[in-house]
Amino acid sequence: MPKKTGQLRILPLNARGLKVHRTWEIHRENEFVFGNYETSQRIVDLKGGFATAYKIAKIAGVSWHSLRHTFVSRPIARGVDRVTVQQQHGHPRIAVTLRYTHTNLDSKVRAVGKLAGDCYNPASPRTRMPQSVPKVSQIGR
Repeated sequence: MPKKTGQLRILPLNARGLKVHRTWEIHRENEFVFGNYETSQRIVDLKGGFATAYKIAKIAGVSWHSLRHTFVSRPIARGVDRVTVQQQHGHPRIAVTLRYTHTNLDSKVRAVGKLAGDCYNPASPRTRMPQSVPKVSQIGR
């Protein structure tokens, strides 16, 4: 049960997530998701542990918190409604979910394309998004 809300949440897993979970169950050496394999105690400093992991993996510009932003932004970019994302993350208000949401250029190009027909990505002139929506001059006639 989450410490912040005290409410039970059911989180569905896709096949890849289920595989990761099952692998963790087989190989775990203690009851903790984030456990110290040497001491069999829970890891207290998740930020420090994560910083060490991405340093070893030679990944720059990533933090524990940036994963939350990614995990909120990606489903929304793929068309999942914000209320579902809010509920998945256990956010008490939609405003909290929106704080973690970031758009990218492709999302903005698709939005403009839906409003006014074809839209070209200025960063990549070859990206064309065909739409069945009438051209701007035809709207309202």
